[in-house]
Amino acid sequence: MNHTTILVPLDGSSFSEQSLPVALGLGRTLGASVQVATVAVGSAPAVPHGDAWCSPEALTAATEAASQYLSRVGQKIAQATNVPLQGELLLPSPSGEGVGHVIVDYIDKSTPDLVVMSTHGRGPLSRAWVGSVASWVVHHTAAPLLLVRPGADGNVVFDDTHRFHHILIPLDGSEEAETSLAWAKRIGRPSGATYTLVRVAPRSFPAWSPYVRIPDVDVRDYAEAARAESLEYLRGVQGQLESEGLVVTSVVDDSDSTAGGILHQAEERSADLVVITTHGRSRLPRLILGSVADKVVRASCVPVLVVRHHA
Repeated sequence: MNHTTILVPLDGSSFSEQSLPVALGLGRTLGASVQVATVAVGSAPAVPHGDAWCSPEALTAATEAASQYLSRVGQKIAQATNVPLQGELLLPSPSGEGVGHVIVDYIDKSTPDLVVMSTHGRGPLSRAWVGSVASWVVHHTAAPLLLVRPGADGNVVFDDTHRFHHILIPLDGSEEAETSLAWAKRIGRPSGATYTLVRVAPRSFPAWSPYVRIPDVDVRDYAEAARAESLEYLRGVQGQLESEGLVVTSVVDDSDSTAGGILHQAEERSADLVVITTHGRSRLPRLILGSVADKVVRASCVPVLVVRHHA
């Protein structure tokens, strides 16, 4: 059986390190090893792409600082858990590509099963890069990416006790969107998590909506039909998951904004994880989850796992 690996990019800040308890908890849950990685960047701006160069002297200093940092993090983790751990020091690209490129290239080469990273960072090793790099990575890697919004205090607890207990899964009626189900089950089943399936079906559409090409008089009937179809679809998926012994509920949200509806249900249901697929498409109404996932990632207060559908 293939061993599961989890990659955690860090920028030297406590904000970026707040992804570690989630990664270590998953390491324990999935029987996975955790790899922490940082990029040695010097005085050049730590941009997500382009012009991330530095002088040989600065690179030497940055490499030493980054190496010491990985050693300190490794020691803290080793004192708190026996989850297998590895540190990886990444060097800037000789061609001048930025931190985002370096991280994505490393993901492509090392092929971790999952990448866990914070959405913001304030790094002492260099200018902060985790926030901008997270955005870059989510758009340029095919690996599942779990994004964690750090708390304002920056406190980090180095242990492996973190578990997800209520997972929200947005679906849009397509097989592509259901790609997220496998990861949701993989993460939640060991800890006995409950699940909520959500589909957004607005009760009304503006007359100019590109999603409907029907006379205004029929818009309300169309919306009701969409809602009924959505509920029937969700209950079908729910039945499949329940046959596997999972505890699942379904909800149709009538928010005008798909991302807003997902975020509303995450808060309403006290979900502690959202698992969403990019590039899923629905039939009623026609939605593209790629752009929805972007909005959910930016606004969610709970971790979001973005799973890319491979055509």
